[in-house]
Amino acid sequence: MLAVIGDVGASGGYWIACAADEIYANRMSIVGSIGVIGGGFGFAEFIARHGIERRIYTAGEHKSRLDPFRPEQADDILFTKGLLTDMHAEFKDWVRTRRGSRLGPEPEVFDGSYMLGSKGKTLGLIDGFASVDSLVREIGGKRARPVVLGPKRPRGFMRLLGQSALEAAFDVADDRLAHPRLRL
Repeated sequence: MLAVIGDVGASGGYWIACAADEIYANRMSIVGSIGVIGGGFGFAEFIARHGIERRIYTAGEHKSRLDPFRPEQADDILFTKGLLTDMHAEFKDWVRTRRGSRLGPEPEVFDGSYMLGSKGKTLGLIDGFASVDSLVREIGGKRARPVVLGPKRPRGFMRLLGQSALEAAFDVADDRLAHPRLRL
């Protein structure tokens, strides 16, 4: 199985690409980002300052872990950092398993950085440079064309009706914006 990274295959996109036996990209594609990130916001002081009372009900001692409406808890931070570390270890193991001896120096590959496809090839994150079209022609010959799957487009009268309805809605919106009405 082959994977082709068009514009961006970083983090989760790169994880998915690793399911393939070979990975191709453009020299300017963004690849890598083998790391894990988590975060959020803290609104505890904001809601207190505005007199907002938070009511939350849970079953399970840690169900409201990292709740943004209460002060951050030290044990929540330790739990989350441990979880992120475990996830990063799984990600690294997955990439090592799928890419094997093709990988370059691990500290640089696994530090969470993303990079251009050209550097990704040097570090063993991709196998070569290609597009879907070029790979299909290489494998299937000059006349081969990729099959693009997606939702079916409306045909005939339904397509025209859909366009007309959308155009009519825009016309009504434009008219209302151009001629505001006051009601008494």
